[in-house]
Amino acid sequence: MNHLRAAAATTGWGIYCACSWTWCIGMFLPVLLLDRFGWPGFIVFAVPNVLGCAAFGYLANPDRIARIRRRGAWILRAFSLVTIGYHVFFAGLATDWLLGGGGGWRVAAVGAAGGLLVLGWFVSRLPLRAWPWLAGVVYALSLAVFATVGAAPLRSIAWDGNDPAWWLWAMAPTIAFGFLLCPYLDLTFHRARQSAPSRHAFAVFGITFAVMIVLTCAYAALPAGAARVAVAAHLAVQAIFTVTAHWRELDAADAPPASRRSHWTGPALVAAAVVAAALGLLALPAAKDMYIRWLVFYGLLFPAAVLFLVRPWSGPARPPVGGLPFAVGMVVLAPLYELGFLWDRPWILPITLASILLAAGRTAGARTGA
Repeated sequence: MNHLRAAAATTGWGIYCACSWTWCIGMFLPVLLLDRFGWPGFIVFAVPNVLGCAAFGYLANPDRIARIRRRGAWILRAFSLVTIGYHVFFAGLATDWLLGGGGGWRVAAVGAAGGLLVLGWFVSRLPLRAWPWLAGVVYALSLAVFATVGAAPLRSIAWDGNDPAWWLWAMAPTIAFGFLLCPYLDLTFHRARQSAPSRHAFAVFGITFAVMIVLTCAYAALPAGAARVAVAAHLAVQAIFTVTAHWRELDAADAPPASRRSHWTGPALVAAAVVAAALGLLALPAAKDMYIRWLVFYGLLFPAAVLFLVRPWSGPARPPVGGLPFAVGMVVLAPLYELGFLWDRPWILPITLASILLAAGRTAGARTGA
């Protein structure tokens, strides 16, 4: 009986991770990549995404998680707050996408964004024991959407897209860089790793999350307007789950100290500021370009923070890099990401990533006396 309970809990926390990671990147970035590059775009997105997150569960032992939380409290807080803000922005973008830019979409977008934030706060009050069960309900709803959409649309996806194939391979290392390192900053993954009876919860995650991103491909290939209500339900329940899970972790009693300020008021005010900025950006006509710009956090700033500031693989004898040099470096590199992803100069991206990895290697060597 105990083995059955442990297996059920492991599965529950694995599904929890799948739902907390099925967010506005997994639910929409494949739509853009399939249009630009066809199936190879999805493969370059999916492989490091699934493997990077699953690997976290096997590599991040309790000591390593404690080190991350001690060194990177404010970075962990920033990751969750930016993720909440990104989802509120995405609520507006998804509304426009589902309505096809029809009249009144801006009013609907603001309503969707505000509703997501309010629901996120209320649901985040649920006790910890409820979260694997809630994840099971959310995941079942998404599976029902998949049954509605069906797998037939997948057959219409081509093996090439509108952009040259070599652009994708120039982007691939940067995409992998983000997906391999960002899981170390995700407080919901920390929660699952600490709460699940077995690290195999992350193998469950890999399987169940893969189904969700294949669903993204299925509705990306649907004719305009088809299964609109079903797709909207999937986007809504998964986005609400992710926002609530991160909000809960910001307010949890064992949260990193920098993430708790006057209980939930501090994080809520910062999140509200992010939301206000997100809604302002949504007023611009190029909303999809703004969606890509948000990814600079997950493709540059956060993974670089893992390398330079958090350094989860190094012991106490290897202190992190100073915050000011790191900030200057990010300001210098961010425009190169803009050029690479939005201005048709993807050849810049491998050079930029190589410079980051070289600097990280030199820093590690200097701090160990190498």
